[in-house]
Amino acid sequence: MRHRLFLLLILVIFISVSLSVAFATKVCPNPKCPNYNKEFPDKFVWCYICKTRLVKKEIKKVKKLVKIDVPKKEFSPTSPDESKQILWMYFNIDSQIEVKKWQVLIKDESERVVRKIEGWGKPPHRVAWDGKDDDGVLMHDGKYYYEFIVVDEIDKTYKDKGFLASMVTGGPPETAIIRSKEESEEVIWSDDFESYSVGSWPSSNWVEDANGGSVTNSVQYSGSKSLKITGEIGGCWAGFGYRRINTTPPFYIEVMVRNGNESTSGCHPDRAGIELRKGTSWRNPARNFIQFCRDGNIRTPKGTVLCAYQTLTWYKVKIKYEVSGSNVIISYWINDEYKGTEIYPADSNEESFTNLGLNCQEGSCWFDDVRITKPQMPRMPRER
Repeated sequence: MRHRLFLLLILVIFISVSLSVAFATKVCPNPKCPNYNKEFPDKFVWCYICKTRLVKKEIKKVKKLVKIDVPKKEFSPTSPDESKQILWMYFNIDSQIEVKKWQVLIKDESERVVRKIEGWGKPPHRVAWDGKDDDGVLMHDGKYYYEFIVVDEIDKTYKDKGFLASMVTGGPPETAIIRSKEESEEVIWSDDFESYSVGSWPSSNWVEDANGGSVTNSVQYSGSKSLKITGEIGGCWAGFGYRRINTTPPFYIEVMVRNGNESTSGCHPDRAGIELRKGTSWRNPARNFIQFCRDGNIRTPKGTVLCAYQTLTWYKVKIKYEVSGSNVIISYWINDEYKGTEIYPADSNEESFTNLGLNCQEGSCWFDDVRITKPQMPRMPRER
């Protein structure tokens, strides 16, 4: 009797082990779990561990709710082929995430942040990088990386990071193109309003529209004069001034801006603004850039707050305007501090926006040291 029970026990053990090995080999084949027989003689145990790890990896992939896709892994800002001059980054954000703000950090191989692109609300489908840093200086050849940060409405943060692309300018490896701001920009025109008579409109260069204004010597940023434009207080009659750009994009707009402290209550109660206009009438289409709003914030057309402002205080506004295919790329600096870049679909009138517009929706606004500059493509250093 004992002998039969012993044989039956051995038979049950043999069948169990055989089934375990067969199950392990079938469920967890060798390619997915290499070297299992070296670390774990028991195939079933190792298969369970390996399969658990694989499942965790799959779960981790599913939980990646934000990411950036970059179709091209190499680009060249100095290439004669326009399609190779910029790098497009495509955003992928889970539809359940309500985006409060987002940010893309572009880093060099030493993990130094060279460019920051950010915005509020849902980001565009894609953004472009031209290979330059926040000061407009072309970066050196090499590999670049990204970090994509998204914050939702309850301040939960999602991140994605990885390799962005390699940049090749055509020079020797690791060639650095170093330029000062003055060397990198050609001045198209500038106006400090010093050559005009006080109390008159600077009509030799500027076109007055709607409420208009005049040159004043009571308030100025530099020299002894500035341009004062006024908007009707409590009404609906803003003041505008236009001057022809005389160049094509990309270009920079720099303006010193000061706002009065009047109480505004009209139908458009904001203060100073900067725009591009088709023609020289407020009735024509325009590309708005910024507005000093009634709530004390400087905002973009999307409503993005660049910073808060104080009345009776001068602010240096710098705007870069670029057109790339069907997109308009606008970058902002306030008092020489980079504030971000936004992308808009190009308007059907985009090529007709040939006049710089300074406006004052309501109250008093002063403008000084206006200038238009154009970024210059640097010359490649000669190889010795």
